Amino acid sequence: MIVTKHHRSNRKIGILRYFVKINAALFFPLIVYTFTVAPCIPVKTFAQSRYMGEAQFEGSMDRYLQGDYEAAARGFRNFLKTAPNDFNGHYLLADCLKHLGDRDGALEYYEKALAINSDNVDARVYAGRLHQEKKDFAGAGEHYRKGLEILPHDGELLVLMATVRYDVKDYNGALEYCGQALTLHPERSDVYRTLGMVRRETGDRKAAFDSLQKALALDSEDAETYRQLALTYLKFGDQDNAVANLAKTIEIDSTNVQAHVDLGCILLNKGEKTQAAEHFSKALELYPGLREASDGLRKAAR
Repeated sequence: MIVTKHHRSNRKIGILRYFVKINAALFFPLIVYTFTVAPCIPVKTFAQSRYMGEAQFEGSMDRYLQGDYEAAARGFRNFLKTAPNDFNGHYLLADCLKHLGDRDGALEYYEKALAINSDNVDARVYAGRLHQEKKDFAGAGEHYRKGLEILPHDGELLVLMATVRYDVKDYNGALEYCGQALTLHPERSDVYRTLGMVRRETGDRKAAFDSLQKALALDSEDAETYRQLALTYLKFGDQDNAVANLAKTIEIDSTNVQAHVDLGCILLNKGEKTQAAEHFSKALELYPGLREASDGLRKAAR
């Protein structure tokens, strides 16, 4: 299961907080450095290194805020050469790489950030999602579990744990986590969406549709819920409604990789190879090397 982007409601990264973190991340190590190593080296060299590092970080942050992730990534890489143990540098480089579609690189730097600060729940969530995309469900579950040790009542983490249990077909486990999330966060649409997914796989048609409609009542613009509704229609034999809901998914979020793959598969089965190939190609553009998409594209070319 490919995990799509989801806005981080309670803990969404606020860029301004990084300017607060910069003080702790940069200046505290520099204070220690000043009274230990610095006296042993020329003052000019130390000062130059300090200010070059700060300037590099601030310049990279400016690029990041402007959405120039390629330039920001280069800057953060250079910054990490002078501050290899800086959490923010690793974290923000990971985020840049994620925006640039380098999922393996993003995961590497999220893991490096967590090696510096293992209690950062945001990094746990993003690393877990990337593991989940790679179908490393054990790795994803481990990150979510550690996140729940820090924030045991967090709704998003509970839902993510439910999706991991769903991915490994542990539907009872998925329902257990959904139950906890519903008790604590009945306003979350993703809880009902996940419930609908589980009910679909257990064959409970009515409960599946009821849960997904409840999710849409809470958030009518959630692309992933429309995709799951499409898969539910498909499961119960309604191909036309499946296509319509996948089209709605892509209308809301054109970067939903799995929606392009799902729609490509349906169109391929209907013999509409040209249209199918377009969606498989779009999926590969968004997620280079995705096997489902490359296999579909080969079939459409026959």
